[in-house]
Amino acid sequence: MGIKPLILLEVSYPSISGGYRREYETLRHGRKHGINYIILTDTSSYRNALSIFPDFAKTLGNYKTYMRENKEDQTLIPIVEQLASYKAAYLSALDISRIARREDADIIVSQSENPLSILKCYLAGKLCSKPWTVILQGFPIAGNLDYELVQKSSWRAFLEAPRMKQIRRKYVSLIQMLLTLKILQKTVTLSASKSIPSELKLFNRNLDVWDIDPPCGIDLHMIDETKPAEQSFDAFYFGRFIPSKGMYDLPLIWKKVTKENPTAILGIAGPAIDREHVKRFFNLVQRHSLTKNIIYLGPLPHAEVIRFVKSSKVVIYPSREDSFSMVVLESLACGVPVVAFRSHALVVHYSDFTGVRLFPIHAFDEMASEILTLIRNEVYRQHVLTNANYLVRRFSWDSVAQAELTAFEKVIQKFNRT
Repeated sequence: MGIKPLILLEVSYPSISGGYRREYETLRHGRKHGINYIILTDTSSYRNALSIFPDFAKTLGNYKTYMRENKEDQTLIPIVEQLASYKAAYLSALDISRIARREDADIIVSQSENPLSILKCYLAGKLCSKPWTVILQGFPIAGNLDYELVQKSSWRAFLEAPRMKQIRRKYVSLIQMLLTLKILQKTVTLSASKSIPSELKLFNRNLDVWDIDPPCGIDLHMIDETKPAEQSFDAFYFGRFIPSKGMYDLPLIWKKVTKENPTAILGIAGPAIDREHVKRFFNLVQRHSLTKNIIYLGPLPHAEVIRFVKSSKVVIYPSREDSFSMVVLESLACGVPVVAFRSHALVVHYSDFTGVRLFPIHAFDEMASEILTLIRNEVYRQHVLTNANYLVRRFSWDSVAQAELTAFEKVIQKFNRT
Protein backbone atom coordinates (compact mmCIF):
# COMPACT_ATOMS: atom_id res chain seq x y z
CA MET A 1 0.00 0.00 0.00
CA GLY A 2 2.89 2.37 0.78
CA ILE A 3 3.15 5.63 2.69
CA LYS A 4 3.69 9.32 1.92
CA PRO A 5 6.58 10.81 3.92
CA LEU A 6 7.28 14.53 3.57
CA ILE A 7 11.09 14.73 3.39
CA LEU A 8 13.19 17.80 4.16
CA LEU A 9 16.02 17.49 1.65
CA GLU A 10 18.97 19.69 2.62
CA VAL A 11 22.36 19.45 0.90
CA SER A 12 24.67 21.99 2.53
CA TYR A 13 27.74 21.68 0.31
CA PRO A 14 28.42 20.51 -3.28
CA SER A 15 30.61 17.49 -2.56
CA ILE A 16 29.86 13.84 -1.97
CA SER A 17 29.38 12.31 1.46
CA GLY A 18 27.95 9.03 2.67
CA GLY A 19 24.86 10.79 4.00
CA TYR A 20 24.14 12.55 0.72
CA ARG A 21 24.58 9.35 -1.25
CA ARG A 22 22.17 7.60 1.10
CA GLU A 23 19.53 10.31 0.59
CA TYR A 24 19.94 10.11 -3.18
CA GLU A 25 19.82 6.32 -3.36
CA THR A 26 16.75 5.98 -1.14
CA LEU A 27 14.96 8.41 -3.47
CA ARG A 28 16.04 6.33 -6.47
CA HIS A 29 14.84 3.05 -4.94
CA GLY A 30 12.01 4.18 -2.70
CA ARG A 31 9.07 4.29 -5.08
CA LYS A 32 9.22 0.62 -6.06
CA HIS A 33 9.06 -0.22 -2.36
CA GLY A 34 5.94 1.88 -1.81
CA ILE A 35 7.56 5.05 -0.46
CA ASN A 36 5.83 7.95 -2.23
CA TYR A 37 8.08 10.76 -1.07
CA ILE A 38 6.96 14.37 -1.01
CA ILE A 39 10.13 16.46 -1.31
CA LEU A 40 10.66 19.87 0.24
CA THR A 41 14.02 21.36 -0.69
CA ASP A 42 15.60 24.74 -1.43
CA THR A 43 17.39 26.23 -4.42
CA SER A 44 20.86 26.00 -2.85
CA SER A 45 20.39 22.34 -1.85
CA TYR A 46 19.06 21.55 -5.31
CA ARG A 47 22.13 23.09 -7.00
CA ASN A 48 24.49 21.28 -4.64
CA ALA A 49 22.76 17.93 -5.17
CA LEU A 50 22.77 18.40 -8.94
CA SER A 51 26.53 19.04 -8.90
CA ILE A 52 27.06 15.75 -7.02
CA PHE A 53 24.48 13.61 -8.83
CA PRO A 54 23.95 14.70 -12.47
CA ASP A 55 20.64 12.82 -12.78
CA PHE A 56 19.26 14.29 -9.55
CA ALA A 57 16.58 16.28 -11.42
CA LYS A 58 15.34 13.08 -13.09
CA THR A 59 15.19 11.36 -9.70
CA LEU A 60 13.14 14.18 -8.20
CA GLY A 61 10.81 13.95 -11.20
CA ASN A 62 9.39 10.75 -9.70
CA TYR A 63 7.94 12.65 -6.75
CA LYS A 64 5.93 15.74 -5.87
CA THR A 65 8.57 18.38 -5.14
CA TYR A 66 8.37 21.79 -3.48
CA MET A 67 11.23 24.26 -3.90
CA ARG A 68 11.92 27.17 -1.53
CA GLU A 69 14.16 30.15 -2.24
CA ASN A 70 17.18 30.63 0.03
CA LYS A 71 17.30 33.85 2.01
CA GLU A 72 20.67 34.83 3.44
CA ASP A 73 20.47 36.57 6.81
CA GLN A 74 23.93 36.49 8.38
CA THR A 75 25.43 38.57 11.16
CA LEU A 76 28.70 38.49 13.04
CA ILE A 77 26.89 38.55 16.40
CA PRO A 78 26.23 34.90 17.34
CA ILE A 79 23.19 35.42 19.57
CA VAL A 80 21.48 37.68 17.00
CA GLU A 81 22.27 35.19 14.25
CA GLN A 82 20.87 32.37 16.37
CA LEU A 83 17.61 34.21 17.13
CA ALA A 84 17.21 34.98 13.42
CA SER A 85 17.75 31.30 12.60
CA TYR A 86 15.07 30.26 15.11
CA LYS A 87 12.63 32.71 13.54
CA ALA A 88 13.44 31.31 10.09
CA ALA A 89 12.96 27.76 11.41
CA TYR A 90 9.49 28.64 12.70
CA LEU A 91 8.50 30.21 9.37
CA SER A 92 9.80 27.11 7.57
CA ALA A 93 7.80 24.92 9.94
CA LEU A 94 4.64 26.82 8.99
CA ASP A 95 5.32 26.08 5.30
CA ILE A 96 6.10 22.43 6.05
CA SER A 97 2.89 21.97 8.05
CA ARG A 98 0.79 23.52 5.25
CA ILE A 99 2.35 21.22 2.66
CA ALA A 100 1.91 18.20 4.94
CA ARG A 101 -1.82 18.94 5.30
CA ARG A 102 -2.28 19.73 1.60
CA GLU A 103 -0.55 16.52 0.46
CA ASP A 104 -1.97 14.43 3.31
CA ALA A 105 1.52 13.32 4.30
CA ASP A 106 1.75 10.38 6.69
CA ILE A 107 4.91 11.57 8.42
CA ILE A 108 7.36 14.51 8.36
CA VAL A 109 11.04 13.55 8.14
CA SER A 110 14.36 15.35 8.38
CA GLN A 111 17.34 13.49 6.93
CA SER A 112 19.81 15.83 8.62
CA GLU A 113 21.25 15.91 12.13
CA ASN A 114 21.39 19.72 11.88
CA PRO A 115 19.64 21.08 15.02
CA LEU A 116 17.62 23.61 13.03
CA SER A 117 16.35 20.89 10.70
CA ILE A 118 15.26 18.86 13.72
CA LEU A 119 13.54 21.94 15.17
CA LYS A 120 11.66 22.53 11.90
CA CYS A 121 10.35 18.96 11.89
CA TYR A 122 9.28 19.12 15.52
CA LEU A 123 7.44 22.43 15.10
CA ALA A 124 5.81 21.34 11.83
CA GLY A 125 4.60 18.11 13.43
CA LYS A 126 3.09 20.04 16.33
CA LEU A 127 1.43 22.57 14.01
CA CYS A 128 -0.31 19.96 11.84
CA SER A 129 -0.61 17.12 14.42
CA LYS A 130 1.28 14.64 12.28
CA PRO A 131 4.04 12.13 13.16
CA TRP A 132 7.56 13.42 12.70
CA THR A 133 11.01 11.92 12.96
CA VAL A 134 14.67 12.44 12.10
CA ILE A 135 17.01 10.09 10.27
CA LEU A 136 20.38 10.76 11.85
CA GLN A 137 23.05 10.31 9.18
CA GLY A 138 25.73 11.31 11.68
CA PHE A 139 26.14 12.02 15.35
CA PRO A 140 24.31 15.33 16.10
CA ILE A 141 26.57 16.25 19.00
CA ALA A 142 29.95 16.17 17.29
CA GLY A 143 29.31 19.05 14.90
CA ASN A 144 27.98 21.25 17.68
CA LEU A 145 31.11 20.67 19.75
CA ASP A 146 33.26 21.68 16.77
CA TYR A 147 35.26 18.53 16.08
CA GLU A 148 37.23 20.44 13.45
CA LEU A 149 38.85 22.32 16.35
CA VAL A 150 39.40 19.53 18.86
CA GLN A 151 40.23 16.69 16.46
CA LYS A 152 42.92 18.18 14.26
CA SER A 153 45.20 15.40 13.22
CA SER A 154 48.47 16.87 14.40
CA TRP A 155 49.40 19.07 17.32
CA ARG A 156 50.64 21.75 14.91
CA ALA A 157 47.24 21.97 13.24
CA PHE A 158 45.60 22.12 16.65
CA LEU A 159 47.79 25.05 17.71
CA GLU A 160 47.05 26.85 14.47
CA ALA A 161 43.29 26.49 14.84
CA PRO A 162 41.37 29.72 15.56
CA ARG A 163 40.04 29.66 19.10
CA MET A 164 39.04 32.96 20.63
CA LYS A 165 36.82 34.15 17.79
CA GLN A 166 34.93 30.85 17.98
CA ILE A 167 34.32 30.73 21.72
CA ARG A 168 31.02 32.63 21.71
CA ARG A 169 29.68 30.53 18.87
CA LYS A 170 30.68 27.39 20.75
CA TYR A 171 28.61 28.42 23.77
CA VAL A 172 25.62 29.10 21.53
CA SER A 173 26.11 25.70 19.89
CA LEU A 174 26.29 23.99 23.28
CA ILE A 175 22.92 25.46 24.26
CA GLN A 176 21.52 24.45 20.88
CA MET A 177 22.79 20.91 21.41
CA LEU A 178 21.01 20.61 24.78
CA LEU A 179 17.77 21.91 23.26
CA THR A 180 18.08 19.40 20.41
CA LEU A 181 18.38 16.50 22.85
CA LYS A 182 15.20 17.66 24.61
CA ILE A 183 13.35 17.91 21.30
CA LEU A 184 14.41 14.40 20.27
CA GLN A 185 12.65 13.07 23.39
CA LYS A 186 9.35 14.01 21.71
CA THR A 187 9.60 11.37 18.98
CA VAL A 188 11.18 8.11 17.91
CA THR A 189 14.51 9.01 16.31
CA LEU A 190 15.77 6.89 13.41
CA SER A 191 19.46 6.29 12.83
CA ALA A 192 21.47 5.35 9.76
CA SER A 193 24.04 3.75 12.05
CA LYS A 194 24.02 1.20 14.86
CA SER A 195 26.59 3.27 16.75
CA ILE A 196 24.50 6.44 17.14
CA PRO A 197 21.81 5.15 19.56
CA SER A 198 24.33 4.09 22.19
CA GLU A 199 26.30 7.33 21.81
CA LEU A 200 23.18 9.48 22.11
CA LYS A 201 22.02 7.69 25.24
CA LEU A 202 25.25 8.65 26.96
CA PHE A 203 23.88 12.20 26.84
CA ASN A 204 20.18 11.45 27.38
CA ARG A 205 18.92 8.04 28.52
CA ASN A 206 15.30 9.00 27.76
CA LEU A 207 15.79 9.05 23.99
CA ASP A 208 14.02 6.40 21.92
CA VAL A 209 16.37 5.71 19.00
CA TRP A 210 15.92 2.94 16.40
CA ASP A 211 18.59 2.01 13.90
CA ILE A 212 17.63 1.29 10.29
CA ASP A 213 19.18 -2.03 9.27
CA PRO A 214 20.90 -2.15 6.87
CA PRO A 215 21.69 1.55 7.29
CA CYS A 216 23.42 2.05 3.93
CA GLY A 217 24.00 0.18 0.72
CA ILE A 218 26.33 -0.05 -2.22
CA ASP A 219 25.89 -0.68 -5.92
CA LEU A 220 27.23 -4.22 -5.99
CA HIS A 221 26.51 -4.69 -9.70
CA MET A 222 28.49 -1.56 -10.63
CA ILE A 223 31.40 -2.59 -8.40
CA ASP A 224 31.45 -6.13 -9.83
CA GLU A 225 31.39 -4.84 -13.41
CA THR A 226 34.06 -2.14 -12.94
CA LYS A 227 37.55 -3.05 -14.13
CA PRO A 228 40.67 -2.07 -12.14
CA ALA A 229 42.57 1.03 -13.27
CA GLU A 230 45.75 0.55 -15.28
CA GLN A 231 47.60 2.80 -12.85
CA SER A 232 48.02 1.03 -9.52
CA PHE A 233 48.92 2.27 -6.04
CA ASP A 234 50.34 0.44 -3.07
CA ALA A 235 47.65 2.08 -0.93
CA PHE A 236 44.70 4.36 -1.56
CA TYR A 237 42.54 6.83 0.35
CA PHE A 238 39.18 8.13 -0.86
CA GLY A 239 36.56 10.28 0.80
CA ARG A 240 36.16 13.88 1.84
CA PHE A 241 39.57 15.50 2.17
CA ILE A 242 39.14 17.20 5.55
CA PRO A 243 40.99 17.06 8.92
CA SER A 244 38.36 14.96 10.71
CA LYS A 245 38.78 12.28 8.02
CA GLY A 246 42.50 12.08 8.75
CA MET A 247 44.06 14.16 5.98
CA TYR A 248 46.89 15.30 8.29
CA ASP A 249 47.48 11.75 9.53
CA LEU A 250 48.04 10.29 6.06
CA PRO A 251 51.54 11.78 5.54
CA LEU A 252 52.59 10.76 9.07
CA ILE A 253 51.50 7.17 8.50
CA TRP A 254 52.97 7.02 5.01
CA LYS A 255 56.32 8.40 6.16
CA LYS A 256 56.71 5.32 8.36
CA VAL A 257 55.73 3.06 5.46
CA THR A 258 58.35 4.61 3.16
CA LYS A 259 61.11 4.09 5.73
CA GLU A 260 60.75 0.38 5.00
CA ASN A 261 59.61 0.73 1.38
CA PRO A 262 61.02 3.96 -0.15
CA THR A 263 59.17 3.50 -3.45
CA ALA A 264 55.71 2.93 -1.95
CA ILE A 265 53.05 5.22 -3.41
CA LEU A 266 49.82 6.37 -1.77
CA GLY A 267 47.01 7.60 -4.03
CA ILE A 268 44.42 10.03 -2.67
CA ALA A 269 41.06 10.95 -4.23
CA GLY A 270 38.35 13.16 -2.81
CA PRO A 271 36.89 16.66 -2.72
CA ALA A 272 38.81 19.25 -0.71
CA ILE A 273 36.34 21.42 1.20
CA ASP A 274 38.88 24.05 2.33
CA ARG A 275 41.89 25.24 0.32
CA GLU A 276 43.74 26.14 3.50
CA HIS A 277 43.56 22.53 4.65
CA VAL A 278 45.02 21.38 1.32
CA LYS A 279 47.83 23.90 1.62
CA ARG A 280 48.70 22.61 5.11
CA PHE A 281 48.54 19.03 3.85
CA PHE A 282 51.06 19.63 1.07
CA ASN A 283 53.32 21.54 3.45
CA LEU A 284 53.30 18.41 5.61
CA VAL A 285 54.02 16.22 2.56
CA GLN A 286 57.00 18.40 1.62
CA ARG A 287 58.29 18.56 5.19
CA HIS A 288 58.48 14.76 5.27
CA SER A 289 59.95 14.47 1.74
CA LEU A 290 56.97 12.56 0.39
CA THR A 291 56.25 14.48 -2.81
CA LYS A 292 57.11 11.40 -4.93
CA ASN A 293 55.28 9.01 -2.62
CA ILE A 294 51.88 10.71 -2.30
CA ILE A 295 49.73 11.55 -5.33
CA TYR A 296 46.59 13.63 -4.87
CA LEU A 297 44.14 13.00 -7.73
CA GLY A 298 41.49 15.46 -6.57
CA PRO A 299 37.76 14.72 -6.81
CA LEU A 300 36.95 11.91 -9.26
CA PRO A 301 33.73 10.34 -10.58
CA HIS A 302 32.60 7.50 -8.34
CA ALA A 303 33.23 4.80 -10.94
CA GLU A 304 36.78 6.08 -11.43
CA VAL A 305 37.39 5.94 -7.68
CA ILE A 306 36.25 2.31 -7.64
CA ARG A 307 38.70 1.53 -10.47
CA PHE A 308 41.60 2.90 -8.40
CA VAL A 309 40.46 1.08 -5.27
CA LYS A 310 40.42 -2.18 -7.21
CA SER A 311 43.96 -1.60 -8.50
CA SER A 312 45.33 -0.89 -4.97
CA LYS A 313 46.53 -3.36 -2.35
CA VAL A 314 45.10 -1.64 0.72
CA VAL A 315 42.86 1.31 1.62
CA ILE A 316 43.97 3.61 4.46
CA TYR A 317 41.15 5.29 6.36
CA PRO A 318 42.36 7.27 9.42
CA SER A 319 38.98 8.91 10.10
CA ARG A 320 37.84 10.06 13.55
CA GLU A 321 34.36 11.15 12.36
CA ASP A 322 32.12 8.29 11.28
CA SER A 323 28.68 6.84 11.75
CA PHE A 324 28.89 3.95 9.26
CA SER A 325 31.54 4.52 6.53
CA MET A 326 30.65 3.57 3.00
CA VAL A 327 34.38 3.97 2.21
CA VAL A 328 35.08 0.84 4.24
CA LEU A 329 32.14 -1.10 2.80
CA GLU A 330 32.97 -0.26 -0.82
CA SER A 331 36.63 -1.15 -0.28
CA LEU A 332 35.66 -4.59 1.01
CA ALA A 333 33.27 -5.05 -1.91
CA CYS A 334 36.23 -4.32 -4.21
CA GLY A 335 38.26 -7.04 -2.49
CA VAL A 336 40.64 -4.60 -0.82
CA PRO A 337 41.40 -4.64 2.95
CA VAL A 338 41.16 -1.48 5.05
CA VAL A 339 43.51 -0.14 7.74
CA ALA A 340 41.66 2.38 9.90
CA PHE A 341 41.41 4.05 13.29
CA ARG A 342 39.37 2.16 15.87
CA SER A 343 36.38 4.51 16.05
CA HIS A 344 33.25 3.37 17.85
CA ALA A 345 31.26 3.30 14.59
CA LEU A 346 33.75 1.05 12.80
CA VAL A 347 33.94 -1.33 15.76
CA VAL A 348 30.13 -1.59 15.86
CA HIS A 349 29.68 -2.13 12.12
CA TYR A 350 32.82 -3.97 11.04
CA SER A 351 33.97 -6.12 13.96
CA ASP A 352 32.85 -9.22 11.99
CA PHE A 353 34.94 -8.22 8.95
CA THR A 354 38.50 -9.56 9.26
CA GLY A 355 39.41 -7.37 6.27
CA VAL A 356 39.07 -4.23 8.42
CA ARG A 357 42.23 -3.79 10.52
CA LEU A 358 41.53 -1.33 13.34
CA PHE A 359 44.13 0.55 15.40
CA PRO A 360 44.08 3.20 18.15
CA ILE A 361 44.33 6.82 17.02
CA HIS A 362 47.97 7.85 16.49
CA ALA A 363 49.19 4.21 16.46
CA PHE A 364 51.16 5.08 13.33
CA ASP A 365 53.92 2.51 13.81
CA GLU A 366 51.45 -0.37 14.18
CA MET A 367 49.37 0.85 11.23
CA ALA A 368 52.46 1.19 9.02
CA SER A 369 53.55 -2.34 9.94
CA GLU A 370 50.14 -3.77 8.99
CA ILE A 371 50.08 -1.78 5.75
CA LEU A 372 53.51 -3.09 4.79
CA THR A 373 52.44 -6.67 5.49
CA LEU A 374 49.30 -6.27 3.38
CA ILE A 375 51.30 -4.71 0.53
CA ARG A 376 53.97 -7.40 0.51
CA ASN A 377 52.06 -10.56 1.41
CA GLU A 378 49.31 -11.47 -1.06
CA VAL A 379 48.47 -14.70 0.78
CA TYR A 380 47.86 -12.74 4.01
CA ARG A 381 45.89 -10.12 2.10
CA GLN A 382 43.53 -12.73 0.69
CA HIS A 383 43.29 -14.47 4.06
CA VAL A 384 41.95 -11.39 5.88
CA LEU A 385 39.35 -10.93 3.13
CA THR A 386 37.96 -14.45 3.51
CA ASN A 387 34.48 -13.43 4.70
CA ALA A 388 34.22 -9.98 3.07
CA ASN A 389 32.39 -10.99 -0.11
CA TYR A 390 29.74 -12.94 1.83
CA LEU A 391 29.10 -10.17 4.38
CA VAL A 392 28.82 -7.19 1.99
CA ARG A 393 26.08 -8.85 -0.09
CA ARG A 394 23.34 -7.84 2.36
CA PHE A 395 24.08 -4.13 1.88
CA SER A 396 21.94 -3.31 -1.16
CA TRP A 397 20.04 -0.06 -1.69
CA ASP A 398 16.81 -2.01 -2.16
CA SER A 399 17.29 -3.49 1.32
CA VAL A 400 17.89 0.01 2.70
CA ALA A 401 14.70 1.38 1.09
CA GLN A 402 12.65 -1.51 2.48
CA ALA A 403 14.16 -1.02 5.95
CA GLU A 404 13.36 2.70 5.80
CA LEU A 405 9.74 1.98 4.86
CA THR A 406 9.43 -0.39 7.82
CA ALA A 407 10.94 2.21 10.16
CA PHE A 408 8.51 4.92 9.00
CA GLU A 409 5.56 2.58 9.53
CA LYS A 410 6.69 1.79 13.08
CA VAL A 411 7.03 5.50 13.97
CA ILE A 412 3.56 6.23 12.57
CA GLN A 413 2.05 3.31 14.52
CA LYS A 414 3.64 4.47 17.76
CA PHE A 415 2.49 8.07 17.19
CA ASN A 416 -1.08 6.88 16.56
CA ARG A 417 -1.07 4.88 19.81
CA THR A 418 -0.05 7.86 21.94
